[in-house]
Formats: sequence, C-alpha cells, structure tokens
Amino acid sequence: MYDNTFIFAFSDNGGDVRTGASNHPYRGDKMSVWEGGTRSPAFIHSPNPNIIPENIRGTDSEALGHAVDLFPTLLSIAGGSARPSSTGAIDGIDMFSTWKSGSNDSPRKEMVYNIDPIGMANTGGNFFTGGTVNPGQDTSKLSQLDQTRIATSGNIPESCAAIRVGKYKLVEGQAGRGDWHGTDPSATWTANYIMGPDATNYELLESGGPFGDMKVGDGNQYEIWKNKIHTRSEFESTIKMLWLFDLEKDPAEHHDISAEHPEIVEQLQKRLQFYRDNAAVPLAVVPRTVWTIEKRKQMKARSRGFRRRLPGVPFPIIDLYYTDEEVAKNNRMKNQKSKL
Repeated sequence: MYDNTFIFAFSDNGGDVRTGASNHPYRGDKMSVWEGGTRSPAFIHSPNPNIIPENIRGTDSEALGHAVDLFPTLLSIAGGSARPSSTGAIDGIDMFSTWKSGSNDSPRKEMVYNIDPIGMANTGGNFFTGGTVNPGQDTSKLSQLDQTRIATSGNIPESCAAIRVGKYKLVEGQAGRGDWHGTDPSATWTANYIMGPDATNYELLESGGPFGDMKVGDGNQYEIWKNKIHTRSEFESTIKMLWLFDLEKDPAEHHDISAEHPEIVEQLQKRLQFYRDNAAVPLAVVPRTVWTIEKRKQMKARSRGFRRRLPGVPFPIIDLYYTDEEVAKNNRMKNQKSKL
C-alpha cells in the first residue's frame, strides 16, 4: 500500500506568537491575513515515481497554492477530476501537474486570503479579551467591539479582507496584529495567559530584539496601546486600514506601496468586490437574539467553567488551555465517575 501512497503535510495557519511560535521572517500572527499568519511550509512525499518523479525529489517549489487547491489536486492524483458540475466550478485548482513537473509557474494567479465582513473582534470578543477589559472599568454599556478594542489595542482583526493578484497583495480593513516578532518571540508576550488584555512587549519590538529581527508594525496598534486610545472616533482615526505590497520584492511585507500605486489598489479592490458579490452570507451574522434557551445556558456555563485566576494576574480571565496538573485532575474525576 505504501508504494501507492501520497503524503501531503502542511499547517493550517501561521504560529501563535503568544505561545512563542515564530513566523520569522514574516510579519503577523495566527488569525491574521499577514504572510506570517497565512504562509505555511509544506512537503509532499511518495515512493511512487509516477506520482513524484525521481528528478524532482529533494527540490523546492515556489508555485503559489491555496488550501482550496488540495481537494482537486488529491482527486487528480487518485485519477479523478474536479470538472465543473451543475452547481458550477469549484474554487480549487489542480496543482498536481505543476508539482510533478517541478515548475514554479503555478496555474493559480490570484488568491483570496480572507473576506470577513463581520470581524473576529465582533464575533469572538469575549474569547479574545479573556472575559475582561480593564480592571475596575465599567464596560457594561460598551459594545463587544469596543470592549475588544480596549482590551487588545486593536490587535484582534475586525472587518478586513486581503487578496493577491500576481505579485501584488492588497490588505484592507482592520487587519489586526502585524508586528515582526523575530526568530524567538517568547519575550514579546509578557503575560502567562494566551487570550486576555494586550500584553505585547512593544519596547522589545521597538528595540529590534536580541537578534535585530523584531519590529513594530505600521498598523498603529502601538500608538493605541501607548496613548490609551479608547474612544471609537480616536481609534478609527488612528488605526491604519490599507496596504499594498509587491511580494516578489518584499515577501515579508515591510514596505506599503499603496500611495505610489493607486491604480493597482483600485484593480485589486475590484477583484475583491467580485468575490464579495459571489460569496455566501457568513454564518456568523446569526444574532445572539435568536439563540435557543439551551444555547444560552450552554454558553453561560462554558464561560463560567473556563474563567480562572492566574498567578500575578489581578483579574479573572477565560483561558481554554489546561495546565498539565488540570488535565491530570480532570482525568482522575472522569475515572471516578466511570467507576460509579
């Protein structure tokens, strides 16, 4: 069976810098549209020379690909076809012939990173803020969006979109954390929780870090954190909302060229609008007001169950990550229940 096996290993996204994961040399973080949050290393393997010819073994490919290409590619390797059906063509492109030839010239010429008309800061604010904003601050009258902005300094993405056409990439909207965290990001997040009020070590990022490979992003989250910008008008006039990059010359997205090339910005915005016009309505738009009673009870219990106090943190936060001791305790409780 192994002789006819094809293995494709890849990641679903970039690393989470709050856990010490490095996306160097790229900018950004897991959950973002920056290259550090979306570009993933991968490898393919098969002992079968009809699947991977001998002459391309051990080589690298720079052919552009997207996660949606996996389905038609695997189907092609298995001898099938993803031809358009009665419902139309699929979004994926068969990459098998490109990989097999060893070519860097991909049939994929453009790629949508994301189109999020709602924003994670709107739909998951209670999770991203750790269930709190600022200790002692009355936030009862603030929207979930405003609370997320206050707690995370604009580092959680809001409504945003990104697309690549050829060598150009356009990012528009509030795209979230876009710093360069370097080879070792472990010291750039100073808290012992993952989700909660912003604990980015901006001074370290600004200094370049121990290896000179850290840098504060140009989205102005640092200014929001430093100046404690909490009002909606101040936030929206401070946060940056548009970037254009030439990824062939600048794969790590250091240089925004949108001001120099407004015509390219306009072209890519038109392509984004095309995809918006043809996209399905996001499921996240279903308002909480239509949740069932059971759903409300479930979410309330889940929030209570994951709220905890951590050493050195003066307020309770919601953290879905168990410590080793808690995992062992939970397993003991499960065993006791099973004996009963």
